[in-house]
Amino acid sequence: MLSALLPAPLFAFFSFLLLTFFFLFRKTQNSNTRQGGTVVVLGRTGKNFGAGMSGGLAFVYDFEGRLRSLCNEDVAGDLCPLDAARDEPLLVSLLQRHVRHTGSSVARAILADWQAAKSHFVKVFPHEYRRALAEAEAAAAKEKAEREREAAKVAALGPEVDAAKAREAADLALARALLLPGESAFDALKRLGMDVMARGEGLPAPPAPTGDAALDLSRLTTDALDGRPVAGRAPTWEESRPVSVRAGTAIKRRGFIDYRRNPLPYRAVAERVQDWDEVQVRKETSFSLIYFLASERKNKKRRGDDREGENSKMIPSSLSLDPFTPLYQARLPGAEDADQLATQSARCMGCGTPFCHQTATGCPLGNKVPEFNALVAAGQWRDALDRLLETNNFPEFTGRVCPAPCEGSCVLGINEPPVTIKTMEVSIIDRAFEEG
Repeated sequence: MLSALLPAPLFAFFSFLLLTFFFLFRKTQNSNTRQGGTVVVLGRTGKNFGAGMSGGLAFVYDFEGRLRSLCNEDVAGDLCPLDAARDEPLLVSLLQRHVRHTGSSVARAILADWQAAKSHFVKVFPHEYRRALAEAEAAAAKEKAEREREAAKVAALGPEVDAAKAREAADLALARALLLPGESAFDALKRLGMDVMARGEGLPAPPAPTGDAALDLSRLTTDALDGRPVAGRAPTWEESRPVSVRAGTAIKRRGFIDYRRNPLPYRAVAERVQDWDEVQVRKETSFSLIYFLASERKNKKRRGDDREGENSKMIPSSLSLDPFTPLYQARLPGAEDADQLATQSARCMGCGTPFCHQTATGCPLGNKVPEFNALVAAGQWRDALDRLLETNNFPEFTGRVCPAPCEGSCVLGINEPPVTIKTMEVSIIDRAFEEG
């Protein structure tokens, strides 16, 4: 019916399209580890067959012997007969499946007279694909030969291998014997190390500084390269590097190379345990929990309420009742504060893999540490605040009480003191409150 309605060329074209729906594509893997798409063509092909074909296999039933004249010139040299051992079983299997699923009369006739029909099949085997398979087979053969050689070596060294395993088992038994009941291997190693140190058999004492920082650093570098212990040496070379330069003059591209770490200093323990103020340095005015407590006591006395709750008892008796008494805050005074923060933020070099802001290794909140450090170094405090608040709702708290795992994961901390990330966080939010 369709052939009566369409011209012969169009009918042939649509027949080809119809047959393509029955092409059996699949990934095959036989004993020769051949992999790739496979297609079987049982009808006529159009011109330029195989154009762009660089992989897989095509089995074409060329009963008219015209395929070579119709195929693309790129695959004209890739036409070859069936391989009896590798191709015929695969092709027969595909044809049988085609008959089972579609009832194809063409495929059934081919299978019925297979010995005569198979000579009309042409295999299109692209040379790029053939080369890739050959390389894969060569690599597999090489790997197999390597495994066989290793197995032969192990077999030849049988007695020596057995002796090595016996020594390993003896060492393991000795190590287990050294463990005290309930003691872990780490604790045992620590205990044994302390015993060695107590007997005076530990590492030699570090050499005394020479007074020449460059010479001390050179000796440390040489000893480290030679494998000698360098722990415990006084870092005299650090004294030549400033911790703070005038704001706006810190060289960001030199960062930690030129500047030493210097976080906000802490108040003396004996002083800070006497009050509930900040544990860090003095500031002119501040507002903290202690202001609220002082104000609460003052208001109670104004109301004539002499009872003092638990909050009031926390206030030192020497504390003035003025709620705006100068107290402590995590900031340095004036210009010194600006200089130190600009210098310390410049030590952050925006490393390629910043573990500090990854929640699995550094900041649990994912604070964008390299970004707000760069903004502080550039003097863009408002942008630094916006960047900090993107991930942190309460930096005024976390900047004070957080144990700073970000500093522990700082890449610079591998061989230098890490960036003062906690100092930068609390300084950004304190400045934001101060400037409204």
